[in-house]
Amino acid sequence: GDLTLAAGHIEQGGVIRAPLGMIRLGDETVVNTHDLHLLPGSVTSVSADGLVMPYGGTTDGIDYRYAGKSVVLKGITAETAGVTLTSRYVDVQQGALIDLSGGGDLRGAGFVSGRGGSTDARFNPLVRNATDGSFSLPGLASNPVYAIVPGNQSTYAPMLAEAGAVDPRIGQQITLGAGVPGLAAGTYTLLPSTFALLPGAFRVEVNGQAAAGVTPGALPLRNGSWTSSGLMSIANTGLRDNLASQVILTSADVVRRYSQYNETGFTQFVRSDAARRGVPRALAPMDGKSLNLYLMSGAEQGIALDFAGQVLFKPATGGVVGTAVVRGARDVELLGDGHRRTEGFSGVSLYADSLNRLGAGRLTIGAQPAIDYNTAGNIVSFIGDTSNITLREGAMLSAPEVLLRTTSTRGSITLEAGSGINTLGRGDAPYDSSAGFIYAPGTAGLLVVSNGWTNVLAPSLSTPTSGAGDIRIGNCPTNACTNPTLLYSNGSITAATDKQFELDETVRFGTRHLTLAVGTINAGSAEALSAAGSRVPTGLTLNQNVLDRLLRGDTQFGAPALETLSLTSRDAFNFYGSVSLDTLDRQTGVSKLQNLILSTPAIYGLGQAADVASIRTANLVWNGATQAPAAVISGGAGTGQGTLDIQAQRIEFGYGPNPQASGLEQNDRLVLGFANVNLTASDRITANHKGSLAVYQAQGAFDPVGGYAYSGGNLNLRTPLLTGEAASVNLLKAGNNLTLTGAGTQRRPMSWARN
Repeated sequence: GDLTLAAGHIEQGGVIRAPLGMIRLGDETVVNTHDLHLLPGSVTSVSADGLVMPYGGTTDGIDYRYAGKSVVLKGITAETAGVTLTSRYVDVQQGALIDLSGGGDLRGAGFVSGRGGSTDARFNPLVRNATDGSFSLPGLASNPVYAIVPGNQSTYAPMLAEAGAVDPRIGQQITLGAGVPGLAAGTYTLLPSTFALLPGAFRVEVNGQAAAGVTPGALPLRNGSWTSSGLMSIANTGLRDNLASQVILTSADVVRRYSQYNETGFTQFVRSDAARRGVPRALAPMDGKSLNLYLMSGAEQGIALDFAGQVLFKPATGGVVGTAVVRGARDVELLGDGHRRTEGFSGVSLYADSLNRLGAGRLTIGAQPAIDYNTAGNIVSFIGDTSNITLREGAMLSAPEVLLRTTSTRGSITLEAGSGINTLGRGDAPYDSSAGFIYAPGTAGLLVVSNGWTNVLAPSLSTPTSGAGDIRIGNCPTNACTNPTLLYSNGSITAATDKQFELDETVRFGTRHLTLAVGTINAGSAEALSAAGSRVPTGLTLNQNVLDRLLRGDTQFGAPALETLSLTSRDAFNFYGSVSLDTLDRQTGVSKLQNLILSTPAIYGLGQAADVASIRTANLVWNGATQAPAAVISGGAGTGQGTLDIQAQRIEFGYGPNPQASGLEQNDRLVLGFANVNLTASDRITANHKGSLAVYQAQGAFDPVGGYAYSGGNLNLRTPLLTGEAASVNLLKAGNNLTLTGAGTQRRPMSWARN
């Protein structure tokens, strides 16, 4: 559940617990919290570590129910579980604890009516057999049913949405004598009867049909239960019964003989449901939860967060570490130690080291990651609106994964010279694309530096109200910048925008997987792009110099060498004039990459007949797209007549390493604006998925039924082996000739493949 405490000024100096729920301190709409202080000794906890609790159950393994309703599983991003601090100024003082650690055991018990019994013994009194052979079934009015659990006793029973047979009164207790095996004499808090199946628990039925008074010790019954006497009382008051009541005590094991239960626990159900759906699992008790810092501009202190306390994000066995989220303000700046808030800046200012000290497994600024488990269980989307995020000189963010996101076309993600993000040595990311997740920025710009692998889609097309802004890395706001921008990770660095992406010459970075996900990629010389003028859409400009800079990497601080470069283009990959993109080392002839991955629905060309656009690499993977490519600009890319020449050891149509395959999708590919397309692979040309490649030179008129008409274009395949992985489907089409040439064989036109 949710617990919200809101005021203009908040001081939390006590203990607040909401196991596996959400605690919200502060408010941004009604009372507009100005300052929030977590004082020394305070505990703000949503952890259930060490707790064993009943929580609904399932009878069929498909539908898990609690309080009579189906439980809706939530994504592992934990946007609905954790602690949210909302204020203009948040002060977490030394000695204050925020506990988001994973743990807790939610026990399930789905009653199965049948051979094991037709009634649930947790919710109904036991049958009474008379000496004359007749029987009766008492009601709960005379024979209420509770549970007790030996161990450390809270004086008050928990308030649950799922009630037992009857609700215990607040502070209601029972004092029992000795004689019942496994149950020591003492005073016990009466709990809802749903607790009766927990380890060591006993079902307690107060026999209102028997005369009150003390019985001579505990006596065994033939059905496995015991009868004894118990004295009712109310904790912390002088209220207690004058006479003891007769009670029937039944151990959890005996209760299972009275009724049949499917005791699949909640965590077990979460795992099995994910396996059944074929998606990554949902949020479970063992996962660390989220700390949400909803910071509003206007802090009188200038800096919005002072953090000297402790946050526990650690998971229990099998779980993932928790996430810290910063959002709320339209503009955010991160400062280095010793630097002051930028003069004239109206947004939220934070010290990078304050965020680093949180110790989160993932640090996101500008957005809360979210997963709709029931409709798109493997898609990580985002909640939040931020215009500008700026890392000032001296600011260095560090966590296993750092994610920055903005949603304004007029805004930007800017890393000034002297700033950086370094995830080396911070451990593994909580979850990543190797577990099956795909990151969807939406109409936003995204920068992710992670020790995991992040498969990021290109941003969605901008709307009049929101969209991706520029990403500027290494920007120097003055002419006196001496320190470079640093980006280091053990896994991946990903930048996604459909606006400008700027990577300064001085930037130093090192990672295993580098991904640029943009709206459009424009490859060509400065002269060719200038000649095309307004016919060049906004996007990433690529040439050999830019490619060399991307391949350069930096391993001196322990970062791994670059293995994979992924270029993702939502609309098209455009070539202008003659241009070469080559990943081979000029001295050794060995590729600097293991894999070059292109994710785009189309490759368009604009060049004369003598122009050649070429790509040379070791392994080229072209993952097409389910969406249609961008429309061809009149006189722009897609209207050329040159040659596209791709040379590699292996050319593969489909997914790259760590695939996110879907058997329901067909990834189509279009090459347009080239008279000739040459695919040369010294090892093989293959496919690993369902898709197609269509090669044409010109696009004709549009037909409302059949779509565009295409003509021209030769597709030349040169390889000793044309093949495909098991179950793959690869449809190759050309507007003119499709020719296959194998090593040492004669060229054979394949007229049967002409379309």
